Amino acid sequence: MSEPTRAPVLMDVKFVAGLAALIASAAIVLNVTRGDVDRGRAVFSGLVYGRQNVQRDIEWEHLRGLDVDVGQAYRALPSDKERTGYRRAFVENFAKGFAIAHAKVSDFVNWRIAQRSPETVSVAADYRGKGRTLLVMLNASTKHLVSLQWQ
Repeated sequence: MSEPTRAPVLMDVKFVAGLAALIASAAIVLNVTRGDVDRGRAVFSGLVYGRQNVQRDIEWEHLRGLDVDVGQAYRALPSDKERTGYRRAFVENFAKGFAIAHAKVSDFVNWRIAQRSPETVSVAADYRGKGRTLLVMLNASTKHLVSLQWQ
């Protein structure tokens, strides 16, 4: 009797190892994507609910909000005291605007990655029943809010 060859076993091991690497890579990509979507929704929710701690998640110097260059106005403020007041008022007024419109975070559905570049991650959400899509743009490295836009 001859000894069995090891080649089929080695090929099976390589196949299983390759498959495991592919699955692990897919899990990492999906987790990063899910994390970016969750981050975008969390920052947006913080603004809608007027949570003052969301201030730390915003790049104030570069912020664009619904076609307004918020960052330009922020940079023009002469003192830290005025910038602190501006940030507080921005969050309060954003929340008041949503309350007046009777809009809620739950009105925004189908959260997803719309676009990714080395600089930004755009998280999109559909405004249920309104035929509009909100883009929440985050700095790709810091995950801080840099823009809110309607699409």
